[in-house]
Amino acid sequence: MPTPRTTPYLWVTWISGLLSGDKSCEWAAWFKAHNISSSYAKQPSDFDTAAWKINHTALLAPVRDEFRADGYEVTVEDQNSFQLDGKAGTLAGKPDIVAMKGNAAVIVDTKTGQPRASDIAQVMVYMWALRLARPEQFRGKAIDGQVVYRTGKSIILAADLTPDFTERLRGLIVRLCGKLSLPAAPSLSECGFCEITFEDCSQRFSREGAEPTETDEF
Repeated sequence: MPTPRTTPYLWVTWISGLLSGDKSCEWAAWFKAHNISSSYAKQPSDFDTAAWKINHTALLAPVRDEFRADGYEVTVEDQNSFQLDGKAGTLAGKPDIVAMKGNAAVIVDTKTGQPRASDIAQVMVYMWALRLARPEQFRGKAIDGQVVYRTGKSIILAADLTPDFTERLRGLIVRLCGKLSLPAAPSLSECGFCEITFEDCSQRFSREGAEPTETDEF
């Protein structure tokens, strides 16, 4: 049986897809928020972590060096770790790059895969959360964001972090940290990348019965 957390805990990447619409299953994020990760079984994965780290570092390093060459003070990865403890629960994350110069700050995440809306949402959550987590560091600074891919980058301006977005973000955090279980949204695309097994998710999508159906209607 999974071991419950004493306080709900959310990692930024668990919620960015829900904010962007790339994901619909709030139950999966709710389950992870309320249970210690090491206490429940995980789906087998062929993800090559070592290869990903090598490719990610190869993408991150020139971005970091470019900011430094432009006179920015740059911190990377673990240096940027934060934890926000709210009344509902905890939000934690780790942006790839934080670059600062004068009254300007840029939060950057580098992505080795194809562009997704959730990448933008992830950086926007960082832009919101870091100002709260490190108020002295970011006081009076305009925080912009970037998502850098192999093929280009997406720019997120400070003005893009609207009151509507932050309100939806706060509401999602409160819901995911709440005691009541949230709805699952099982599908091939959702469950295909979800680590939670049938042991804990009876609604997990099964390929059985999902074959195409023939019809004479057209």
